[in-house]
Amino acid sequence: LAFLLHRIAPKLPLDVLIGHVDHGIQPDSAKVAAQVKRLADQIGVPALFESLRLGPKTSETKARQARYGVLREMQRKAGCRYLATAHHADDQIETVLLRFLRGTGLAGLSGIPASGPSGLVRPLLAFRKDEIGEWLRRDECVAKLEFDIYDDPSNRDHTHDRSWGRAVLLPLVNSRFEDRGDAGLLEIAANASDDRAAWSALLRELPSLRFQVLGASVQVARETLHRYDPRLSLALLRAAAREVGCVLGPDRARR
Repeated sequence: LAFLLHRIAPKLPLDVLIGHVDHGIQPDSAKVAAQVKRLADQIGVPALFESLRLGPKTSETKARQARYGVLREMQRKAGCRYLATAHHADDQIETVLLRFLRGTGLAGLSGIPASGPSGLVRPLLAFRKDEIGEWLRRDECVAKLEFDIYDDPSNRDHTHDRSWGRAVLLPLVNSRFEDRGDAGLLEIAANASDDRAAWSALLRELPSLRFQVLGASVQVARETLHRYDPRLSLALLRAAAREVGCVLGPDRARR
C-alpha cells in the first residue's frame, strides 16, 4: 500500500503519510517499527510511530480497536482526509468465513467494506494477496529498494480464530470444493454488500423516517419506526447505525 500510494500520489495529487502502531504484543515488535522507518526513508515518505503495551494475551479484537484508535488520532493531528488500510481480498475471505461461523446477520456477511466513516478507505480490497505480491516482484522501482517483509508469528498461532481459519479450515473447504470455497465466500460478500447498500438507500427513500446524519450520530423519527413491522424497524435502525460506523446488534437495536 505504501509503494502504491507513493507511486500514484503525484498524479492524483496526494500527500502520503505512513502511520505505524506497535501493539506491544510480540517481543520483537520494535524491529517492525525499524523496518517501517527504513522503508519510509527509502521512498521519501514521512511516517508517524506510536507504541502501545497491550501484552501477549491481548485478543485480536482489542488489538484492532487500539490500533484504529491510535491511527484515527494520527489522522486527526496530521489533518489527513483519508485513512487507508491495506486489507486485501484474502482478508475479506477470512472475515466472511468467521462471521458466518459466529452467526452474523446478512449485513455482517458483507465483510470488510471498501470505505467507511471519516475517510476510511481500503484500496487493495479487490485484489488477492498473491496478485499484490506478484506486482511487487515485477515492479522495477520496488526492485531497487532494500526492505524486509515481516512474518508475524501470530499468523501461525492457531489459538487465534483467524489464523486457524486461514491455515486449517479454508484449505479443507477449498480441497472439497476444488478451490471454489474462496470464490464462493467473495460472492457471498458481494451479494450481502448489495443488500446492505439497498438498506442504506431505503433510509433515504422514506421521507417520513426523517433520517439524518449529524456528525458522528444519526437521527430517525421514533414514531415512524414504531408504526412499521418490528422486524423492519430493527433492520432500518441497524442500517442507520452503520451509516456512522456503529455496529448495532439485534439485542441493542431492540432496546
